[in-house]
Amino acid sequence: MAHKIQNKLKQYLKDTDDLYYKLILLVGKQGSGKTAVIKDVADELSVPVINVNVSISEQLIELTSKQRSLHISQILEDIIDNNFSIKFLDNVEMLFDRKLKLDPLRILQKNLKKSRCRCILEWLCRGWKADIC
Repeated sequence: MAHKIQNKLKQYLKDTDDLYYKLILLVGKQGSGKTAVIKDVADELSVPVINVNVSISEQLIELTSKQRSLHISQILEDIIDNNFSIKFLDNVEMLFDRKLKLDPLRILQKNLKKSRCRCILEWLCRGWKADIC
């Protein structure tokens, strides 16, 4: 099953070449193998996987809650602004923490538009059943 999903993910990457929005969401329950799939595809393409929760936490730890809200957008942009044409983002739950007052999809779209790259976003979904299209 994982091999089938990896192949579909690689096909979606090819299909997004000519699209304006290049965000691909990989959605599944905890333990369903999302991280393993994106790591395998990222390794095959020689692209790093960015653990968003860890990367953001490292930069927010010294800031007050008010400072976090003020700087989080720039921190996220800095984390995902690399020289790769494909970005694999894993563990993104922190982006949707209401305390951070962040609009993560807007920030991702802005970054993707600026860099003209494609992004794979691993998304944890609780209590939702889905199959890969």
